[in-house]
Amino acid sequence: MKPGEELMLLLELNNYEVTRYKLKKQLEYEETGNIDLFQHKKFADLVISHYLYDDSLDKRHKNPLMYNKNLDNGMNSISQFYVIHPNINKDVTLGDFLLQESINGVSNEDVLHNAFDVWVEEHREISIQKMENLRDMAILLPQKGKGYKKPSKLGLFIALLLSLFLLFLYIKPGFLQPSNINFISNLIEEWDQLIHDVFFYSLIGMVNIALLISYVVLNYAFSRQNNNVKSIKERKAKKMNAGWQKSIEKLRVKQLKIIEKYISQVVEDPTKSFLDLKKLSGPELLLEKYKTHIKTMEHRYDSMVKNYRKQIIILKTIFTISIITYLTFIVLGYALIRGWINVW
Repeated sequence: MKPGEELMLLLELNNYEVTRYKLKKQLEYEETGNIDLFQHKKFADLVISHYLYDDSLDKRHKNPLMYNKNLDNGMNSISQFYVIHPNINKDVTLGDFLLQESINGVSNEDVLHNAFDVWVEEHREISIQKMENLRDMAILLPQKGKGYKKPSKLGLFIALLLSLFLLFLYIKPGFLQPSNINFISNLIEEWDQLIHDVFFYSLIGMVNIALLISYVVLNYAFSRQNNNVKSIKERKAKKMNAGWQKSIEKLRVKQLKIIEKYISQVVEDPTKSFLDLKKLSGPELLLEKYKTHIKTMEHRYDSMVKNYRKQIIILKTIFTISIITYLTFIVLGYALIRGWINVW
């Protein structure tokens, strides 16, 4: 058991709220394929179920409708899984059973309907619980604290304005020259000439442009990251969850049609028992996609919390250096133009 899990167990025993951590670990534990995880409400029971689970068990005992990467180990057809029926007390695969007339007097069609009824109901119950867990996860995380504010919009505006001014000064100075204000037009023209004549002065300006553009890009990137992990309100989380459920239900209807067609096919010809698991995996794979989305949100939030202070320090440092460099560029340029400083 990991140290973090032990700590959370102690906190739960002392009546601390560990729901968020429990849901996070459940998403992690689900990778083993342990379907008993969904029966547990407490973190302690979840941990016990996880560490007692034997992943080496024959995958043919699993539910084929829950096909994912964990089952993809030589398993490619539903006929490879053991059939489920009260009157069959030994392990026999669906494909082998269909090639026999009956076992213990149980007909092929009866076994097929019973097996699929069990698989479909089990998968439906687990899917519902998974969706509820994902909904709760979306509500509980990320929780945006008051201390995690977006980078300054004013700083972004100032940096963008100054960088545009310098870019036009270097690339198209004529754009900055008003036709009716001779003083400014002459100053811009002298500035342009100074940039071409004095290398170190031109270099200061280019460094300043690079710093300002870096600040704009990083400010925007950090703001987007912050937006991506903002707290999801309960109503929005429920609406998102409802949309996901509708999509999964549509795939489940399609899945049931494939199952009915398969049963009719093998009852008529038992040798045609092969059915690619991927054809039945639509609901489960879509659910895995939604789970990945929630886990990505969790990772982004953790990353933001971990790096937030460092990011803000970097932004403030770049902005401060940019402003100092910009003021140096302006003051030094004006002094050179007026002849207060002679570099020739």
